[in-house]
Amino acid sequence: MLNAKQLDAQSVTFLDGWVDLDSTSWKEVDDNPSFTRRCIKIGMDSNYLVTDNFGRLWGMGENKLYYPFHLEYGSKKFGIRLPKKAAN
Repeated sequence: MLNAKQLDAQSVTFLDGWVDLDSTSWKEVDDNPSFTRRCIKIGMDSNYLVTDNFGRLWGMGENKLYYPFHLEYGSKKFGIRLPKKAAN
């Protein structure tokens, strides 16, 4: 599990907020939830996606920098966070 403060400090992707996977707010901003869920499963199984200590999903980018796994909804970007039950 990675440190959230360090990840936030090195990220070049700025988000408008985080949404919990399977929440109502997630379903409002994701136009294809089943595809997103498959991407998350593939990313987690291959260790490409990791979580920080708040359950937020991050992907490995270039130069070993992480970026928040996110959705774009209009002009806004929302990162995806695992629900607290799943993150524990």
